Amino acid sequence: MSIYERFKRTWNDGQFGFGSESYADARAAGYSNADIQAQTSGQRVGRRANDMIGAGISAERASNTAAQRAQAAADSYKSQLSNYQSQIGNFQSQIGNYQSRIQGYESQIGNYQSQIGGFQTRVNDLSNQYSQQLKATETAQSLANEFEDKFEKSSADYELAKGEADRYRNEAVGQQLRSIRAGSPTSNRQPVVGAGADLQSGSTRFAGDQKEGSLTSMIKAEGGLTDSVLARKGPVVQRIGGRPQSSGLASGSSSGSYYASRFR
Repeated sequence: MSIYERFKRTWNDGQFGFGSESYADARAAGYSNADIQAQTSGQRVGRRANDMIGAGISAERASNTAAQRAQAAADSYKSQLSNYQSQIGNFQSQIGNYQSRIQGYESQIGNYQSQIGGFQTRVNDLSNQYSQQLKATETAQSLANEFEDKFEKSSADYELAKGEADRYRNEAVGQQLRSIRAGSPTSNRQPVVGAGADLQSGSTRFAGDQKEGSLTSMIKAEGGLTDSVLARKGPVVQRIGGRPQSSGLASGSSSGSYYASRFR
């Protein structure tokens, strides 16, 4: 029995037809719109039933298209899932290798930790030795600073004493040169520096006797009084011609003028 024959109804005109109520009964019975359209074709079907059948067919087609797309997407997802599962299997194999290597590393770490313990003990010993040496170095540095201060003070005292000695020596040399430039003293005795000479007052003491001519000759033989006196440090009159000078300068105009002319 066709769908039309099964669900047809008598309309108001007394004739059979397939209207909206028949369409609802067919759909409730599980028939599709395409089946209803196929088995009611050429029969008396109401306008409203035709509209409902057409709308239903469009909806079913769209639903079928969506279902096909969904199925295609599901198939693609299944394929991707299969690939992912294969990759996961590879990753799990790699993880197993990594775990084995990690165990080897852990064993090596244990050995290193044991060595570190020995190194730490050695470091502690060296740290203690360093602390002791640091204290000894600080003590030595303190002593070095103390001796350095003493050395600087001694150096300053030395420079002060040396300056005083140089000043007195220069004063003595200057006094002797002034005496020689001014001419031979009236006394016939040689000035002796440091033996009672009064440098501030300019008084001069003399020791020994020597004639003017002999003294002058020896000075000339030495290359001149100026050269011999200025080339020496200490007392000006010390040695002439390699012999000790024991006689004083004799008075006289000739020797005095000679000395004065040499230092003008």
